[in-house]
Formats: sequence, C-alpha cells, structure tokens
Amino acid sequence: MIELTDLQEDILTLAVENPEMTNEEIAEILDCSEEWVGEVRRKYEQKVSESKVSQELQTVAGTAKNPPQPGNSVLDTDEIDTFDVVMVLFLLLIIGRWAMNQGLI
Repeated sequence: MIELTDLQEDILTLAVENPEMTNEEIAEILDCSEEWVGEVRRKYEQKVSESKVSQELQTVAGTAKNPPQPGNSVLDTDEIDTFDVVMVLFLLLIIGRWAMNQGLI
C-alpha cells in the first residue's frame, strides 16, 4: 500500500480526475510549487494506477472465489416481466409436445 500525505493525495486525485490539468494549474489550486506537483506525479501516478488495477483484480478474484450462495440470487426479480414468463411457458409447451411425440410422456 502506498502511504501519501494529504497534499500528495490531493495532487494525485486532481491529476487522475482531470488528466488535462497541467502541473501549474494543480499547484495553483493547492497552493504549492509546480515542481512539487511534477515530482509527486512522476513518482506516484504509475504506482497509484498499478495499485488500483491490483485492487480491482483482487475484487474480481474474490468474487470468482465466492460466488453468490443459494438464496442470494444474481437475478433481479424486478427485471422479470410478462414477456419472460410467456417465453418460458411457450418453451415448456414446445418441449412437452416434443416429449409426447417421442413417447416420453
């Protein structure tokens, strides 16, 4: 984990959220030197990006290792509509007729 001062964190936050901002603009906003902003950006921007990617990968890996348990459905029941129900019933009807024609039921 990267330990940052409040000023370093503010510099990197502004730089990441506003990539078009120059060191001079960031320095003016945070009342520090342009040189300090440049040094912090050079030193930490890549590390911060790598850290965020690593955290995201850990989150994805954790989700894959701990899939939803029975009863904790991934399906949002608010998204089920009449069309979905009709389609399922239609498919069951077709499968039932096929099974009857095959002599399975």
